[in-house]
Amino acid sequence: MSLSQNGHNYMVYPANGSLGYEICRELVEGEFKKGSIEIQKKKRVHKVIAVCCSRDAKWVDKLKNLGGVVHVINLDNATRVESWRKALKQHCNVDCMMLCTEPPNVKRRDTNGHAHEMSPEQFATSMEVAVEMTSHLYCSCLCVSTAYCADDAKYKTWYRLYSAIDKAADRHFRGYRSVIYHNLMFEALFLNRDEILKDKKLSWPVSPSSEATPVALHDYSRCCVAVMSHMLKHETTALAHRRADYRVTGAARMSPQEMIDMMSSSFDKSIEYKQVQRKEWRKSAADSLSPLQIRCLEEIFDMMEDGNLHNRTKEVKHLTHKTPMSFQSWLKDHEKDFQGQVSSRLAAVVCRVLCLSF
Repeated sequence: MSLSQNGHNYMVYPANGSLGYEICRELVEGEFKKGSIEIQKKKRVHKVIAVCCSRDAKWVDKLKNLGGVVHVINLDNATRVESWRKALKQHCNVDCMMLCTEPPNVKRRDTNGHAHEMSPEQFATSMEVAVEMTSHLYCSCLCVSTAYCADDAKYKTWYRLYSAIDKAADRHFRGYRSVIYHNLMFEALFLNRDEILKDKKLSWPVSPSSEATPVALHDYSRCCVAVMSHMLKHETTALAHRRADYRVTGAARMSPQEMIDMMSSSFDKSIEYKQVQRKEWRKSAADSLSPLQIRCLEEIFDMMEDGNLHNRTKEVKHLTHKTPMSFQSWLKDHEKDFQGQVSSRLAAVVCRVLCLSF
C-alpha cells in the first residue's frame, strides 16, 4: 500500500472519455458523505494518473484543467506492456486501478503514423496489459466498470472485454477486486441530440415499450469513487482477497417512449419516438462512432430488448447515501443541450459520450 500522508494514488484507464474523465473529476473535486461527516476527496487523493489511449488535445486539456493532482499519461500503444512501462516509469506506486470498458472514440496510430480504429481484440488486449501492470505498480485494488450484462456470454463484445480483464486478473492480480455494472441510457440520448433538435424525433433500434432503469453518469461516477474508497479502506483486512460486484441502476423503470414523452413535456415541444431497423441505425451511427462503439451500443439495445435492464437496485443510495437522480432532474440539468442550436454530429457526440457513455 502506497498511501502517503496526503492520500492515495489512483489510476484511471482510459481517461480520454466521458466516464474516465468524470471519475477523475469526481476524485479531485467531488465529495462523499458518511453519516453527517463530509470529506473532500482531494484531502484523500495524493495523485490521479489519467492514462489516455490517444493524444486527443480536448481530453488532455480537460484532464489537466482538473489541477496538479492529475497526471496525464499518453500511451503510444496501449496494447504493448513496454509502452505502459515507459509511460509510467515516473509513477511506481498505484493503490487503486480503475478500468473503464466503455471504449472511447479514438484511433490508434501505427509505427508509420497511420490511424486505425481500435478493434475489440486490441481494446481487450490493452485491458489485459493494464491488469498486468498492477504487479509492476504494487497495486492492491482493482476496480472495473462495465455494462449491466457484460458477464453474459450472449453479449459477445462486452463479454470479451469483461472476460479479458477477469482472466488477466486471475494471472496477475492478488488484491481486492470489484466490478461495477451500469445502465447509462440517459446519456445515450446525446447520440441523437441533433435529430431531436432538428427533426423532433428519436430513432433507436429498440421497441418503444422495452424497459430499462437508467442511472445518471454523475451518480454512477460517484458510485465508482465510493467503491474505490471502500476497497482501500479494507484492502489490508481479510476482505482484501475477495471479489465484490455492484449492480448500479436508477430508481425508475422507463421505456424509450416514456423518456420521449417526458422530454416533450419538459421542453414544451412534440418529440416522436421512431423504432428503426438495425441496418439503418448502424449507418447513421457510423458518422460519429467507431465500429467498436457501435457494437457495444448495439448490444446495450439487445440487453434492453431482452428485458435484462429493467432490474432496480439500491446501490446508489447504499454507496453514496443519496437518492438517484430522476430523469426529470436530468432533463432539467441538460435543458440547454436539447434546446440550443443544431451542431455537427461529431461535436454533439464526442463532447458528451464515449460509447453511450454511454
